[in-house]
Amino acid sequence: CLNCGCVAVICSDLAPALVALGARVRTTSRTLEAGDLFAARVSGTTVLERGEIVTGIDLPAPPPGARQRYLKFRVRNSIDFPLASVAIVASLRRGRVESARIVLGAVAPVPVRAREAEDWLVGRKLDAGAAETASGLAVRGASPLSMNGYRVHVLRTLVRRSLADLASG
Repeated sequence: CLNCGCVAVICSDLAPALVALGARVRTTSRTLEAGDLFAARVSGTTVLERGEIVTGIDLPAPPPGARQRYLKFRVRNSIDFPLASVAIVASLRRGRVESARIVLGAVAPVPVRAREAEDWLVGRKLDAGAAETASGLAVRGASPLSMNGYRVHVLRTLVRRSLADLASG
């Protein structure tokens, strides 16, 4: 909407992926971490100032053993915006998680890091049980609106499936 003051969710496929990948966004006046680019404010969805434009995006080399997944739930075909999404980058060594970035999309005004789930995964064997526990931690504290509580369940399923997929290779 046009400066109405409401706060809508960010329905971007790219935003959660950029945050999960640890991207840096270059503009005409500065460089930002991708997670710091997005904002919820009346007059915009980023922290870009008037006249400032994005000039490039830098992606760091993935850590050793890194695996990546992006899943989204949508009503129509793949070109539709997500109703919930997750981007995950995890580094595994001998089946154990060395690092993890889990970013939830389309459920808040900005991409949301699931830091509690990320921290819990480190050092653990990535298996079905770990995926189940981490998915619960990823949505813990979610406060859906009265008509969209289903998104919490969808998001938990997306996180669990993404982690299970990473575990299987």
